[in-house]
Amino acid sequence: MSAQISELVRRWDDQQAAYIADREKRFDVILDVLELQHAHAPFTVVDLACGPGSLSARILEKFEHASVVGIDYDPMLLELARNA
Repeated sequence: MSAQISELVRRWDDQQAAYIADREKRFDVILDVLELQHAHAPFTVVDLACGPGSLSARILEKFEHASVVGIDYDPMLLELARNA
């Protein structure tokens, strides 16, 4: 990931954290539930309103056997997600 893209995604995450209480804890809960259900079997997640892929990236980092389909209305955010 380029330094510019990394910086844009970091700034997006910081902005979202200011508006969404306990955002990182929410991500952790989602990852924990996925682990309980899909610890070793391949699975696919549809990340609706994925933004720049903040949750998608965490899923792919934690589960090597997962795939993610990201959907968002904003083409710029989708481009960031593709390149993150």
